[in-house]
Amino acid sequence: MPRDEAPAARVKRFDLREVDGTPLAPARLPSVRALRGETVPATNLLVGRADGSTRRVEVRAHPLRRDGGIYAAVITWRDITEETRALGELHAARAAAEEANQLKDDFIAALSHELRTPLQPILGWTEVLRRHGKLDDVTTRAMEVVHRNIRQQVRLVDDLLDLSRILHGKFMLRFETFDLRDQVRGAVEAFEESAALKRVRLASTLPEAAVSMWGDPARVHQIVSNLIANALKFTAAGGRIGVRLEARERRAVIEVDDSGEGIAATDLSIIFEPFRQGQQSTRRGGLGIGLDLVRRLAEMHGGSVTVASAGLGHGARFRVELPLSRPEAVASAPAASGRPRLERLSILVIEDNADTRDVLKLMLEVEGASVETAENGEQGLRAAERLRPDIVLCDIGLPDIDGFEVARRIRARTDLAVSRLIALTGYGQAEDMRQAIKAGFDAHLTKPVNLEQLMALLVSAAR
Repeated sequence: MPRDEAPAARVKRFDLREVDGTPLAPARLPSVRALRGETVPATNLLVGRADGSTRRVEVRAHPLRRDGGIYAAVITWRDITEETRALGELHAARAAAEEANQLKDDFIAALSHELRTPLQPILGWTEVLRRHGKLDDVTTRAMEVVHRNIRQQVRLVDDLLDLSRILHGKFMLRFETFDLRDQVRGAVEAFEESAALKRVRLASTLPEAAVSMWGDPARVHQIVSNLIANALKFTAAGGRIGVRLEARERRAVIEVDDSGEGIAATDLSIIFEPFRQGQQSTRRGGLGIGLDLVRRLAEMHGGSVTVASAGLGHGARFRVELPLSRPEAVASAPAASGRPRLERLSILVIEDNADTRDVLKLMLEVEGASVETAENGEQGLRAAERLRPDIVLCDIGLPDIDGFEVARRIRARTDLAVSRLIALTGYGQAEDMRQAIKAGFDAHLTKPVNLEQLMALLVSAAR
């Protein structure tokens, strides 16, 4: 644009506005600014055209100089209407997806709580009846079936929650040094009863010396458990499952092989994908998340998992490799000399669900503890002041004040010498655990808690 040509004359056909819709002052015209000597960077404007439509444009301008003066200006216009609309739609879609993900996370957390809450009294009563009830053979068998299926339901809920947390970056491993043999042995022992009922031979081969590993023992146990559960699902009566652990230099190798249905060659490439199941899985049920969790947990430890199968009808072998810590000896935990007892402990249970409250009271009293209960937070605080218990088990989702507030108030009372505050809840997200510790709880247990898990924590608290 030559300097002697009025800029306003060149834009009479256009209505120029700022992006917020306010009219563009003549002094703000890019051409005017450039002829004044300004270099105008990319600026977005709205252009109202003669046909009534409005476009969004990106304008740049800079002066042209000669003989020490400005003789013209170069102005470039780029129509970015469609680009802006597409970006807006992309941002809106992303925001909607993030909101949907958050809603899904909230739903899974709520679903977990609703599933875990009724599981706790069922599991608790089966524990009590199996250990202390005088049952006939039929009832004993029924209790074993109920107990086994409840534990399977708990594993399913746990796997679903773990996968959701991993996919959203909210999952953290808790590293420590431990003897890997203990986790492999524990996983095998947990399935011995189920294997025997199905008439499948389950055997393990472990090193005699301790296998020291730096990792998350609970998640390594979960890796082995998921592999055994998968093998058991696809191995018929009369079959076998072998579990082997070897330490090779700085890595551990865990192999789970079976004589079951095998895996088709076309399925080997998808076997570790979430919610994908092979040809044989369609009639076996399941969500298709167990093996995906195995892969993700192994990779989070810096390891890997592979599978081999000669095809349908020829069984399968899963191989997990995990890095080990320094080869220092890890002393195995001494065997218990008898069942743990709680004779000298005073325990307060704060729980609004009557069934859960009753079964926890009975479970702890059978072990020798003196137990009082409260059905809401305020009642629990009054009971804590009156009883001065050694340990408080407190639900988080109470009807009046939540468990976090109960913990904060108890910790604020220096005269209440509660040695341990334990959160017992159906909410098992990592954020729930962080909030519990921040509020003053010493530990966070997710429902349903079996007796041995609870006893181990209470006995350690009593020392």
